[in-house]
Amino acid sequence: MASQVEELKSKANAAFSAGENDKAINLYTQAIALDEKNYELYSNRSAAYAKLNKYEYALKDAEKCIALKPDFVQGYSRKGVALSFLNQYDDAIRVYEEGLKIDSNNQQLLSDLEKVRKYANNKPIADEIGFFSDPKFIQQLVTNPKAQQLLQDPETARLMKLLQDQPNNVTLLANPKVLKLIGTVLDMGTSTVNRHGNKKATNTKKQTTTITTNEQQNETLTPEQKQ
Repeated sequence: MASQVEELKSKANAAFSAGENDKAINLYTQAIALDEKNYELYSNRSAAYAKLNKYEYALKDAEKCIALKPDFVQGYSRKGVALSFLNQYDDAIRVYEEGLKIDSNNQQLLSDLEKVRKYANNKPIADEIGFFSDPKFIQQLVTNPKAQQLLQDPETARLMKLLQDQPNNVTLLANPKVLKLIGTVLDMGTSTVNRHGNKKATNTKKQTTTITTNEQQNETLTPEQKQ
């Protein structure tokens, strides 16, 4: 049975690396059915769920991983990522700090903690990008030639959908493609409506570009990290 679990895990990791996250989740799930106490499988499946923006499932798997292996630092990284993308920044900070009690020099946790603190301190920026949830503004955006060119990229189109669904999720600003899209919005020179319904001029470019343009998910979500 152990060899079968390892075979499924290896195939799942390969699928994850190839971007086939649904397939990876299916394979991890098969492996978990054979070995329900394998904390690494929950950790890896958490990463795959996060890649699909299924952060509630990612959080559940991360918590299971930690319950099975409280000293497995990667579990805290998985949980912190899920909480961050659920906009639960204070909880994410606490989780990273818990992980650092186990390994105070863990560079991944230190890096993630620094990022989430930055996101927590930049919550007001969410008000400035809330216009992505305004249907009228979206109609203007999709008819803009520059925006149309950017949205031909499937990943950019996916991120725009996330901005519409989660207009207050400042972690999305960590993605360079999102920043390019916002730059196009600002260049349009239109007035926008924030989440409180107040009109605001699109003068937030200086604010948004102060956030480091790193891809938090891509840096954190790797199947074999520290295993």
